[in-house]
Amino acid sequence: MDEAGFQCGFCAPGFIMSMVAMLSKNPAPTREEAAHALSGNVCRCGDYNKILDSAMRAAEYVRQPG
Repeated sequence: MDEAGFQCGFCAPGFIMSMVAMLSKNPAPTREEAAHALSGNVCRCGDYNKILDSAMRAAEYVRQPG
């Protein structure tokens, strides 16, 4: 929501599952590491930068205490 990462939602389930898997292994990925981890998903809107921004924001939330 904070980064407006998904326009139509078609790709959201795959990206979200990939993000959860990525963050469970690496809660502090670089942008390049996140891009690689999410590279197996296809977004028909082509909104990859916002989706990547969303992944990086999710990483920030995962690292916050409590």
